[in-house]
Amino acid sequence: MTDIRLSFYERISIWNLIGNYQAPRLKDVAVLLRVIEKVRPTDKEMEEAQLVQKDSQMSWQSPRPGYGDRMVALEAEEAAALAQVFDSIENVRVSDGAWICRLMESLQAATMQPV
Repeated sequence: MTDIRLSFYERISIWNLIGNYQAPRLKDVAVLLRVIEKVRPTDKEMEEAQLVQKDSQMSWQSPRPGYGDRMVALEAEEAAALAQVFDSIENVRVSDGAWICRLMESLQAATMQPV
């Protein structure tokens, strides 16, 4: 198991990335749904942040700095599945590269098998 700290923006981005990801097998979907449950903003958070989705865009207004940041505990299987989602992203926005690379390092460390 690995714990990762995610900002509200990162949580929403991961929720969106996984939601748009085409899993190769149904069993992979089950693992990714567990990750979604861990990162998805709660109904209260969505209401307080005034989260709105229009077409494929999401907008929100953070009530305060650090709002919605959360520690998320991922099992090795979940970390590997999330790393696979990140690895499949095409046309990565440079502004997202820093946090995605940071998370990839944590996810890869979590999925390494002891020798």
